[in-house]
Order: sequence, then structure tokens, then C-alpha cells
Amino acid sequence: MNQLLIELKESLAKQKVFSILILVLGCLFFLLISILFLQVSNIDTKTKSFYAQLKGKNIYQLSDTLFDEKEEKYFSNPKDLLKLKRFYGELIRNDNFKYLNTTLQPIGVKNFKGDATFLDGYEYGSTEEPYSKDKEMGKYQLVKSVQLNDKVFSVANLKMKKGSFFSKKDYIYTKERVIPVILGSAYQNIYKVGDSIRLDYIDKTFNGKVIGILDRNSVIPVRDEMEFYIDRYIVFPDMNISETPVSQSELTFQQRHYLQLINGQILTTKDNLQIKKIMNSISNNSNFFEYTVIGANGLGVEMISSMVNQNKELMITVCAVSFFFCIMTIILSINIKWNLNIRKYLLHLISGASINRIFSYIFAEVFLILFVCLTIVFVFMFLVGVMPLYYYLMMICLCIIISVFGLTPLYVKLRKMNFSQVLKGKV
Repeated sequence: MNQLLIELKESLAKQKVFSILILVLGCLFFLLISILFLQVSNIDTKTKSFYAQLKGKNIYQLSDTLFDEKEEKYFSNPKDLLKLKRFYGELIRNDNFKYLNTTLQPIGVKNFKGDATFLDGYEYGSTEEPYSKDKEMGKYQLVKSVQLNDKVFSVANLKMKKGSFFSKKDYIYTKERVIPVILGSAYQNIYKVGDSIRLDYIDKTFNGKVIGILDRNSVIPVRDEMEFYIDRYIVFPDMNISETPVSQSELTFQQRHYLQLINGQILTTKDNLQIKKIMNSISNNSNFFEYTVIGANGLGVEMISSMVNQNKELMITVCAVSFFFCIMTIILSINIKWNLNIRKYLLHLISGASINRIFSYIFAEVFLILFVCLTIVFVFMFLVGVMPLYYYLMMICLCIIISVFGLTPLYVKLRKMNFSQVLKGKV
């Protein structure tokens, strides 16, 4: 063992530049494999969860047709609110499809702690200025938010990093009730579970409470976007209001609220004709007809699913090419080192060392360098986020495999080499 350590120290010390070059190449390789691992894992998760829910199904978009005069008539007639409530109730209770409500509605947050990237309109350079509300102290800012019903959570297979999901009672609105909210992952260093926040939703203020924070890269289907990232969004439940409005402001609030709820998506295996029949029945039962169904987006689902699988195959191909490149780099490097150190190894043979002993020196040096590379990458990935146990096991096995495959040609060369002739020419 002492002799092995001495050999390692001498070899690394005499050829520092060469050893550092291998170290850098090794770090880059393992880092690339780690990044590809994250991408493939993310794609695999989506394929098995999110897209598995959508495969073989069509998505239809509902959109109300209440514009101009129709909209004015709707807001001026309190009885139309009951029709809209019945229509929405029929949608969420229907067994022929899953109704997904993913309403994008900016929400005001009092004394907001986040930066401009969370504000509504940030991507378009058109964020609103902070505003005051009634006689309250402090300013509100409009931030990105999305309103979801319970079916969206199961279809999108959303995961929670901290806290909990909405309960059934969270989807029922009552006056003076604290509204639970879930935050996207980008909020994890800004707010924490249990924090209270003051909200302004369509001109009505509420007390809110953070009950959970989602995992990174959480996606949901929103209108024509199958992968809509909500990492910078505040999520709140699509509340069902059973109370009858007792004031004009309460009536307007409920009218605007329900008008948003019916502009959702229908996920089903039914075709266009079948959906039209089902929707006609729902309209007749609720006496609400001011809507349109935008055609099926099944082709879009299949195309995205196909693209995801193609991306996965591409990632695996890149991994294979990188693995081959790393093996070839080690083979080339070891051959160069062998030619540089051949006199030293021949002296070991003269002194009675076996071929296996010489090979063990070379193997230990390569494995040590790769292990240092692996350790550096592990530290970096740990800082990025928590990795699963099988990732570390896979990378260690990969390190061993690369060492073995990279040194196999040299071992074969050593076994076939006629050292007596080499000694005559070199010593």
C-alpha cells in the first residue's frame, strides 16, 4: 500500500499539467452527465405523470361570448348569476369529462416582498404601479396568480415541496374566511408556510394564508399552452360561492368571479360531436347559452408528447456519445502517460514487480483522478438541490466502468508486450 501511495504521489507531482487536464475533462464530463440526468428525469416524470393523463384525450377550450351589449345585460340582471352558477356546477359534476379551471387573474398583494419578476406583465415590460386600497395603510402590487380547481392538481400531478394542498372546504367561499394560497417554488425564500398576506382579488380584499410551496418546474395546461410554468405564481382555489349577494358590490364580485370560472378546459376522450351534445344538455339544464367550445386540441397533445419522447432519446444519445468520448480520452491519455513513464515501469519490472502490480499503479491513478472529479461534481450538485440516492450510486458505478473500460486496452497491451525486447531497446 505504501508503495502504491508513493507511486501515485510521484506520478501526479511530475506531470501536474497532464493530471490537471484529465481532472478538468473529468469534471466537465460528470457535470454534463449530471445535467443530462436532471433533464431526462424531468422528461421521464412528465411522460409517466403529466402526459400520461393527457394521452389519447382531447382538450376543448370553453369561452364565454358575453361582449359589449351582452356583457352589460349580464351585469345588469342579477338573475343571470344563478344561471352561471348552475352552468358551472354542471361542468364540475359532469362524469363525461374533467373540467379544468386554470384562470390567469392577477391578484393584488399588500406590501409585496418579491421583486419585479413576480409582477403581472413583467415579461412584456408593462407592470402596474403600486396602488392603495380604501383607507388601508400600505401599497398593493399586482402579481402573477392562477386560480385552479381540484382536478387540475391531479391531472398535472403537481408536487408539494413544503406544506399541503387545498382541502375540499378550501373550495367553498364564506365571508370573512381566510383564503388559503399555494406559492410557486420561486417564492420559497420570500414567504414561508404559515405566513399571512393581504390579497385584493377582483376589487375585493381578503386575508390570505400560505399553506404550501410547490416543487420546481411545476406545469399546468393553460388554454393553448400545454406546459405553462407556475413557479412565479400565487395559486388560489376556484371558490364556489353559495351565498346570495346582499349588496351591489357583492353581486358584481360574484358575477365577475363566475364569469372567469366558466372559461376553462374540458379534458375528455369524446369527439367534437359528442361534446356538443353533452354541452347542449348542460346549457338546457342551466339555461345558460352564452358560450362557445373551441375545437379539440388532441393533435397538440400528441405532438408535445412525441416531442418529449424525442427529447428524451436525444438526451440518451448525448449521454452515450459523452461516455464514448470520455473512454477514448482516457485511453489516449493513458497511452501518452505510458510512453512518458515507460522507463520507470520497466525499472519496476527489473526490480521484480509483476505486470498486475504495474497495472494497479496506473488504475489507482486514473480512478483517483476520476473520484476527485466525482467529488467536486457531487458538491456542486448538492448545492444546486437534493439529488436522489440512485443518482450517486449511478455516478459511482459510471466512474468504475469508465476506469475499467478506459484501461482495458492498456492491460491487453501489457499482457501481449515482449518486455525482454523492450528492455534491450530501452535499458
